[in-house]
Amino acid sequence: MAAGQRAALAGTVLLFASACVELSLSLLRRRAARLATACRAALDARWQRAAAAGGEAWATAAAATETLALELGARAAAAGDMTMRQEADCAEQLAVQAEAADMLLRRKVRQWGRLTGALALLSPLLPASRPTLEPWERVSQDPALAARVLWAQPKPPARAAEKAHRRYSGDAARVLDYCRQTLRFARPEGLRRCLRAIAADPDASLV
Repeated sequence: MAAGQRAALAGTVLLFASACVELSLSLLRRRAARLATACRAALDARWQRAAAAGGEAWATAAAATETLALELGARAAAAGDMTMRQEADCAEQLAVQAEAADMLLRRKVRQWGRLTGALALLSPLLPASRPTLEPWERVSQDPALAARVLWAQPKPPARAAEKAHRRYSGDAARVLDYCRQTLRFARPEGLRRCLRAIAADPDASLV
């Protein structure tokens, strides 16, 4: 085989391998998206009730997660769909837990922000303007300001599933950034106060 032919064949093999990788990622994203879409109505109903529970949010979230997992498992068994159920259950549970964690994390961010003088990032009033910073203490007392808070959104289910498979051999428990928020400070003293508040909070832990 001539050198030119070998080079062309090698290029074809590389191109085919790249296409296979892209196809695998595309199928993975589509599967995760289908799982999230199928569960959306059940998730919305569960977390609306969890949000309405107020101070019982932690207990409600845990109970809702368990109940929803049982409902989804029963639905799959009734339909005869037991293919790759371990992966499907994991994706469904992650979507549920991310919704609960995001709701609770936002509540904690508001609490820590008020206690430590942190600043909230707010959407601009005018399209051409930039986001602004306001003290959480003021934001918590003004519904108009609270409605403008720019919250980070939970990691999309497709992205979480892709990261678990690509980086952690399918072990989704190792993906630790499903939801995250940011507290901003004008001075280092505020950051130190916030770290002390988080360390003393029984609902949080520093890792």
